[in-house]
Amino acid sequence: RAVRDTTDPPSNRNRDRERTVSEIEQEVVAMTTDSLKKTVHYASLLDTALLIQSKELSPVDLTHWMLDRIAAVDGRLRSYATVTAERALAAAHDAEQEIARGSYRGPLHGMPIAVKDLCFTRGIRTMGGTAVLRDFVPTQDGTVVARLERAGAVLLPAVGGHRLRDRPAAGDDQRARGRRDRGDRGRGD
Repeated sequence: RAVRDTTDPPSNRNRDRERTVSEIEQEVVAMTTDSLKKTVHYASLLDTALLIQSKELSPVDLTHWMLDRIAAVDGRLRSYATVTAERALAAAHDAEQEIARGSYRGPLHGMPIAVKDLCFTRGIRTMGGTAVLRDFVPTQDGTVVARLERAGAVLLPAVGGHRLRDRPAAGDDQRARGRRDRGDRGRGD
């Protein structure tokens, strides 16, 4: 009876080994990306900045992940007043190109950051959490926004004053009307 040789020729073994190493590397990258995507929301700014600076993390990917996170949870939290996804992604692309060219500006460069709806942002509705300003669009950036942009930050949607936004405008609630009608000045009498 003949013994069958089950070993592959050396060239086939090497090809299989290389393919396996390549597949493993792809799996590790995918696992790392998935893991990072799930945890980056809780990472410190400096840890995230180091990943961006070392080009281990793309500002574009990070911005996409943050926008995805906003879409997933903001329906319940109602934290954001104005969503500016296109603007944020354009800034992230610009930051990624600058960093790739070696023009890293510092820890805010390529970092998605949400600004409070009180900060003037040129061309973006800025309501300050009140109905009175619901249609206000500033023609210039506030100091905070200008400095963040100079540092290369990627500005995400404006974080809203949802507690104020959800209330009626001053003087419109029933208790205030009742006080005015009774003549008391809100002293709680």
